[in-house]
Amino acid sequence: MSKLVAVDMVHGLAFAGVVLFHLVWDLEFAGFVSAIARHSAWLMFGHLLVGSFMRTAQQAVRPSLHVAYP
Repeated sequence: MSKLVAVDMVHGLAFAGVVLFHLVWDLEFAGFVSAIARHSAWLMFGHLLVGSFMRTAQQAVRPSLHVAYP
């Protein structure tokens, strides 16, 4: 498996995690669930998702930039 495929897979998992995070956040905001979205472990999960999402996006874009701007 190439490095770029692995980065894309991790990026896809991070994207799915972001969707899950916001779904739970919105469900709590609407009153369907309680005491999940404001829990410190859930917020840490959100921060880890953002970090992994941004890091994998950077790694996926870097090869394209090297080709476009040698």
